[in-house]
Amino acid sequence: MHLACVVATALALGGCQSDEPANQLDPQEYIHFGSPTLSGGESRSTMVGEFGESAGQVPSFKVWGYCVPTAVGGSTLDYEGAKSQWDVKVGHIGGADVMDGVEVTVKADGSTVYSQPKAWINADKQDSYDYTYSFVAMANTGAAQVEHIISKASNMQYPRLRFDMPFGNTGSSTSTGAALDPNDVPDALMATMFDRTRRMGKVPMTFNHILTGVRFRAVNRSGQILRVKRVSLSGRFYRTGYYAFGSSTKREMWVDDLNTSSYAGTFTVFSGDQTVADETSAVLGVNPGDPADALGSVLLLLPNPNGRPPVGDNDASAVYSLGDNKVITIEYTLTPAGGAESAVKTGSTGTFSLHYVPSANTLHTANLTFTGDRVIVLFQADNNTNWESGSDNNIEIH
Repeated sequence: MHLACVVATALALGGCQSDEPANQLDPQEYIHFGSPTLSGGESRSTMVGEFGESAGQVPSFKVWGYCVPTAVGGSTLDYEGAKSQWDVKVGHIGGADVMDGVEVTVKADGSTVYSQPKAWINADKQDSYDYTYSFVAMANTGAAQVEHIISKASNMQYPRLRFDMPFGNTGSSTSTGAALDPNDVPDALMATMFDRTRRMGKVPMTFNHILTGVRFRAVNRSGQILRVKRVSLSGRFYRTGYYAFGSSTKREMWVDDLNTSSYAGTFTVFSGDQTVADETSAVLGVNPGDPADALGSVLLLLPNPNGRPPVGDNDASAVYSLGDNKVITIEYTLTPAGGAESAVKTGSTGTFSLHYVPSANTLHTANLTFTGDRVIVLFQADNNTNWESGSDNNIEIH
């Protein structure tokens, strides 16, 4: 059964590091970062609002920085090549020579600090002011793992990051019996800044989400009072993603095959007692007193950007966009006017496939429309949040 869906990157250089406290260094002599920002000005997850020290904020991010390439055809450092743009020297980057996973803390006022400040490279030449620096940063709110790698392929060297979701690898197993907690999924963020020089001052970092979000809305067209008790999504999902930075204008991203690195189980996306009057709708997890822009219960998943939606019902070459063996299950009751509330009913999609390749940094709403004795599910991108545009379709649940 198919469901159409709009489910929306080490060599230590002398003079590059100082053990002196930051306040004892001339600010122009060491690398420092501006207040980090989120793309679009706000988070699209219920778990993150902004960077800072308060609960629910992202307290820090890790940075990898690059400047001096190796000489073409050799292993010596090419300081003249340090002035080249990223797209020219990236094929000869030997390691994160400027910063190698340095953790930068974000203070309450948005300022940033880190220990053992890294000095701009000074090769005793005035032209060192023209050296170009490039930075890759990753932040997440949970236990996700990030690994920095220098990839070597096709006579090229370039940095990449590997990101692992915080669940054990189940590989080829498709058993969905394990209970998965949506709150264990981090809101993972990534930023890049290429071709900065020391003349430009503070390094600005604008972060984008690398996961895609799904929430659920109950739409009551049943002619009765609806009470939603529980909504779950089960399946086998992508666990490991890679991000390569071979260009300053394009970031490559791919995921491990599900049989290589995945996790399987069931997310309870909503559990409670949410009443929806007839001819109204409500985002599950949003209480009446919540702000008008509250997102409700959001599940974050790692998307496969190289997914290929199925063509027809038996397309064996299709590549899953979010995972396989996916099933949505709904528990609810209905109360007719002047009548008694029904026993808890259960509806299930059965296994479905997506007809749309979701993107990172996108939020989608699964509209659960209750009408008569059916529940129709329509996945739709939240275009009003400027995440991603797209189309929708439906499926009947009996």
